[in-house]
Amino acid sequence: ISIKKLPFGNPDSSSVMHPAVNNEGTLLVCSSDRANGQGGYDLYYSQRKAVSQPWSALKAFGNNINTPGNEVFPSITQNGYLYYSSDWMPGLGGLDIFRIPVKDAIVGKGTPEHLSYPINSSADDFGWCQQDSSGTKGYFTSDRLNNDDNLYSFSYEPVLTVKIPRKSYLEGSVLERQSKRPIKGATVFLYNLKEDSVYVAKTDAKGKYHFPVLNTSKVIIKAVDKAYVKDCFAGNITYVQQPKNTIQKAFRDLLLYNFKIGFTWKLSNIHFDPDKWCIRTDAKPALDSLVSVLKEQPVIVEIGSHTDSRGSSKSNERLSQHRAESVVNYLIQQGVDPARITAKGYGESRLLNKCADGVPCSEEEHQVNNRTEVKIMGYTDLRNEPKSIDPDIFSDGDKIDKNLFPKGYFNDCK
Repeated sequence: ISIKKLPFGNPDSSSVMHPAVNNEGTLLVCSSDRANGQGGYDLYYSQRKAVSQPWSALKAFGNNINTPGNEVFPSITQNGYLYYSSDWMPGLGGLDIFRIPVKDAIVGKGTPEHLSYPINSSADDFGWCQQDSSGTKGYFTSDRLNNDDNLYSFSYEPVLTVKIPRKSYLEGSVLERQSKRPIKGATVFLYNLKEDSVYVAKTDAKGKYHFPVLNTSKVIIKAVDKAYVKDCFAGNITYVQQPKNTIQKAFRDLLLYNFKIGFTWKLSNIHFDPDKWCIRTDAKPALDSLVSVLKEQPVIVEIGSHTDSRGSSKSNERLSQHRAESVVNYLIQQGVDPARITAKGYGESRLLNKCADGVPCSEEEHQVNNRTEVKIMGYTDLRNEPKSIDPDIFSDGDKIDKNLFPKGYFNDCK
């Protein structure tokens, strides 16, 4: 194998990546962050008359393609199109896939065409690869599920096969956050910002909900149940007439906390310096999330602090008590009623592994036992439900004026 370096890159100042070549081997397109470009990464091309000749110097595509954002992952197809992804041009979010005839791209004419849903989504979509010259089958990459890059195949059906209007639905799941079990009968609200209206859905036995997609809009989706703490998120839905009924997947699962008396969970990212109990800056985001939960849910909790076995049991008990009290004091400073939270230091009395006194353990094994936990001790009233709205008054399929909801009801969803 003979490998030769092409004269395009400059390792001291820029990168050149994502090469794409036409079938004839006479046109090469790539992405580069070289100086004097439009933005982050721009698309460039090089031409030659025959494969036996050297490549010409790279030239940038025009402003109809390159933007102040990133243009990456070009692909030249058999039917004469340049496909690429951009995170600047109007789309559904993140990197979206666009296409333009190669001949138009080289002369700086034409407007790139945005590929509609379900090719593009609110996540990153890139890496277009066609299976044949028709462009009706192929593959692309997307991180639309769980922020992980995965390969997807596509197959277009001719639009001419559409004889009657088809329906599009948004489907998602409501799950218990701790166990990931489906929650039946939860109420899900979809606030359509374009319409300024709220749609209602109830989850089935599998925790699934469905909303009709009637237009392209930003939406806020919020799940509510009297036995759980709500969850919500914002995103975009896209309406495109399809040759058959289609289902758009929700951007993520809605995960609800289940607060039964005795339920205990560990607070993540709550760390203390050795032999100290002052609240560190890196612990505040997790504690602020707990503040939001306590302000919304009428629960009484115990803040339990645990240490590893290093040091005497009495000193560990005192240290853990001070740490628990520091957390409680922080919560009180953020406006949580002190009557609803107590501090309990358990020291080394409740180890989670073998690392008792005299047992050799690694630092990582000891750290398993250093933790802060929240335990539900009771409720401030007989019912564990948000006081702002009763979800049981709504039925599946309802459409409601947004003004009937408390002011700011959807403002905490991102």
